[in-house]
Formats: sequence, C-alpha cells, structure tokens
Amino acid sequence: MPTAHPSLLVVAMFFAGLSPGFAPVLADAMPEDTNAIESLTPEQARTLVREFNGGPLTIKDGVFEPYPLKTALPLGGLKALDVATARELAADTRTGLLLNGLTKLSDDVAAVLASCQCKALYLDGLTSLSPGAARALGAFKGNALSLNGVTELTDDAAASLAKFTGPWLYLNGLSSVSTPAATALASHERARLALGGLTTLTVAAAESLMDFDGSELSLNGLVAIPEPKAKTLGDFKCMKLWLGGMHTLTPAQAKQLAAYQGWSLHLSGGAKISAVVATELAAFRGAWGLHLDGLTFLTPEVASALGTARSPYLFLDDVTDLSREAADGLATFKGVLSLGGLTRLSEDAAHALGRFSGPTLSLDGLADLPGPTAKGLARYQGRLSLGGLPHLTAEVAEALARFQCKHLVLDGLTTLTADAATAIAGFRGDSLDLNGLTTLAADAARAFREFKGKALGFRNVVTLSADTAEAMALVTAHQLVVGHVEAFRTLTRLTPDSARTLCLRASKHDYGTAIAVTAFDAPDAVETARILAKINGPLRLPRLRKISPKTLTVLIQKGDLYIPPIDTLELIPEPDGSPTEAFVAPEWLEERQKQQRVTQAAE
Repeated sequence: MPTAHPSLLVVAMFFAGLSPGFAPVLADAMPEDTNAIESLTPEQARTLVREFNGGPLTIKDGVFEPYPLKTALPLGGLKALDVATARELAADTRTGLLLNGLTKLSDDVAAVLASCQCKALYLDGLTSLSPGAARALGAFKGNALSLNGVTELTDDAAASLAKFTGPWLYLNGLSSVSTPAATALASHERARLALGGLTTLTVAAAESLMDFDGSELSLNGLVAIPEPKAKTLGDFKCMKLWLGGMHTLTPAQAKQLAAYQGWSLHLSGGAKISAVVATELAAFRGAWGLHLDGLTFLTPEVASALGTARSPYLFLDDVTDLSREAADGLATFKGVLSLGGLTRLSEDAAHALGRFSGPTLSLDGLADLPGPTAKGLARYQGRLSLGGLPHLTAEVAEALARFQCKHLVLDGLTTLTADAATAIAGFRGDSLDLNGLTTLAADAARAFREFKGKALGFRNVVTLSADTAEAMALVTAHQLVVGHVEAFRTLTRLTPDSARTLCLRASKHDYGTAIAVTAFDAPDAVETARILAKINGPLRLPRLRKISPKTLTVLIQKGDLYIPPIDTLELIPEPDGSPTEAFVAPEWLEERQKQQRVTQAAE
C-alpha cells in the first residue's frame, strides 16, 4: 500500500487522546505511513479527517485503468471500526478512503460508511458480506466500491450490490457466481464490473454477463467460457472485454470474438497462437484496439496475419524477441503498434520496423539503443516512444536527433547531462517528450533554446532554480509543458523554486493555476509570495489556512488571487524571524473578495 504522510498537526493530535494503537512517544517518532495506525478514537478520526493532507495514490488491479485517487486516506492497519469512529471517517471528502485491514463489517458500520462523502471506498479485507451490509453498501453514492476480498456472494447480496450506481465495482475475489447473481450484477449500467477471479461459469450465467452493457467487463480468470446456447462469444455488449485467462482459442472462437462490436478486446492469456487464429482475430475492428499482451512469441506467419489487423491499435507488449521476418510482417500494420516487452532489437528487425508506416511505434522495453539498432529505427516517421531508456549519452542523443520521426518520447530518462541535452535539442521533429525528468539543471535547460520543434514536455519537473527558470523562459517551443497540472494541485507546501515552475508553466497559458497549499510558514515565504504575485492568470489557493502578515501583504498584490476570506486565516509570526507587525487589510480587499465569491457562485 502506498505511503502517506500526516501533517504535524495530525501527529500532535494522535497523542491528545491515547488509545491502544498509540504509544506515548514524541511526535517525530510517529510512523509516517498512516497504514501503521492500528486504532482510532472518534476524536482522533475527526482531527485526522480535518487535518491530514493526503496525496494522490495509484492502485493498480492489473486490468482497468485505476480510479484516480487524487487525494486519499489509507488506513490499512485498522482491524476494527465502531460506529462513532466510522461516522467521523465518513465525513471525509477526499477521493478515496481505504480500509482494507477490516475483515469484519457490522451492518451498522456498513450503513455509516455507505454515507461516506468520499468518491471511492476500498474494503478489500472483507471475505464475506452480511445481507444488511450488502444492502447498505449498495446505497453508497461514490464512484468506486472495491470488495476484492469477498469470496462468496449470495443472490440477495448480489442484488443489493447491483443497486450501486457508481462506475467502478470491483469483485475480483469471487471464483464463481450463480445465474441469479450474474443476472443481477449484469443488470446495472455501471461503467466497470471487475469479476476477474471467476474460474467457472454456467451457460446461463455466461449469457447473463454477456448482457452487461457497461464500459468494461473483466473475466480474466476464466480459462474457457461455456458454449452459449442462444448467443456467441461476439455477443458481449460491454465496450471493453477482458478475457485474459483463455490460453487457447479455436479458430471458431476467434472468429466469434472478432465479431465483438465493442471498442477493445483483451486476450492476454496465450503465449502462442496459430496463424489461423491470428487471421481470424485480425478481423476485429474495435476502435481502441486488439490487445494480445500474453503473446510472447511471434512466428513470421502470425506476425503477417496480425499485420492485416483492422483495429487501429495493436498491443503486443509481452513479445520479448522479434525476428526480422516477424518484424517485416508487423511493418505492414497501418495503426498504432505497441511492442513494449521487447528488451532487445536486432539490426535487421530495427530496419524492418523503420519501414513501419503507422502513426505510433512504442518500444518502451528497450533499455539501450546500440548504434546499428538506432540506425535502423531512424527511418521511422511517426511517433516513436523509447520510454525504457534510463539514461542518455551524448553519442546516443546525437543519433536520436537525426531520427526522421515527427514525435520522440523519452519518458524513461531521470537525468540529463548538459552534453546530452545539447545533442537531443537538435532533434528536428515536431515534439520531444522528456516527462521522466524531475529536475533540470540550468546548463541542460539552456541547451533547449536551440530546440526548433513545436512542443517540449517536462511534465514531472515541479521545481526550477532561478537560473533554470530563466533559461527555460527563453525556450521558443510554442507548447512548453513544465510540471503536470495534477502535481501542482496536490502541493501543500511551496518553495521559491516550485513557485518559479508555476510561473513558467502559467506563462504559456492564462486559464489559471490552483494548488492545495495550506500554509506559508517557511523562512522564504515572502520570496515565494513575491514570485507567485507575478504569475500569469488567476491563482487559486482554496485550502490556505496559515500565513504571516508580511507574506499576505505581498500575496494580495495579485489582483486575480482567490483565497479564503481573510478573517478565516490564521496569522502567524514571520517565519524568517523578523518582527511581526499587525496586518491591516486594505479597504479594497473585502470588496474584491466579495466580488470573487459572487463570480465563483455564478460559475
């Protein structure tokens, strides 16, 4: 489970009312991982919800795109929960509340959790649900409900959970379901239904699930689907179908699946397929692609068959080796081709892929790029992704700069020397992505003043020194992306360096900047505020709570600054130790905030 970091206020709170889960230790000895919390009193839970600054979490289930947890409260260490404490946690408005340590759930507690204000509720430690708990959770109004630990589901419980109206329902712990349960679960038009643990289905249950018309259905645990009586495998109504457990397909089954009218078909179970099966599957026309990620080996005949695929996307991300003959076959494909599992590529295979004419070629598994391989790929003219390269020498960068591709993606790089930057800045394509970098030295930044393309991406760089920011400001790329917008939205503390990055990002647009900063309490707070006051476009600090008079005086000079009402802010002593003077609000400030509230209400 990802680590979350409580604020000092939370740490202090933990010792205001001790319980068996907390020992009377100093605040700096408190575990940083909130999953280490083993018990909570209602008072502690209330303060935790109010003060904890939970950051984003990514929970991958191996199938669907995970529900985006922009802010989350992970409490995986809690083994028990009473009604009073649950009521306090239910007041949490973050994206996700994770209570995966609970193995039992009373009906009363379930009813309280079902009223949670959060968007996603995770209860993956539960192995069973009482009828009352199922009824309660079915009424949860959030977007995601995860019950991946539940191994058995009665028909009544399935009918109750079918009333859940959110787009994500995870039940990957079920190994079987009855026909009435399958019919109930398939009856609701939720977006994603995860039943990846099912290993057996009756014919009637399979036909019921075929009627599920949400966006995604995962049946990855099924090795085989019983032969439907009134339908075929192509009659699934969902938009995306996951059948990753079907390791063998007959030509007849492949032909049926190719007739599936959904957007994407995921068949990631088989290491090998026959050319006949490949030919049948190539007829699938889904707009979001044919996924054969379990396929590890391609014969020339299979590759040639897949090269005729009708879908605009072909994913072969578990293929680990590619012969020249197989590469020749795939090069005839006209869509987006992903070969992210390749860790090496021969010179001959690279030359074959260099003739590929599809819009995107993804080779994110390559960790190095020998000269002969680079020479072969250099002819490709679409979007080339080499996201597996961990570092870039000046020699390799010079080779890449000569590539004919329009878009070059090097998101695996975490460092970049000035020499390599100088070389890669000579790339003459339209766009260059370096989104794996988290920092950028000034000498490397200066090199990109020579970049002549249209777009340059540094999405994970969220802090820039003064020298680097000055150098980047001179980059002429029409679209310069520095820092991902979500990274800034979750920042709770700002430094002059991160403020400069915000300013640089905002210089390329005027649609505004919003960040989650709660306090300006560092010694350099005034400098940070002075930089922010010059940012282009509106600046929103909706969670601001603490600020010194001098810092506030500087910050409010920005006319389109949106902060909470002045009388709700806690004025703190000057963080740099200078004398603290009383803050005198200008006459215009109250009127400006009043007008801003009117405008925001209208929006």
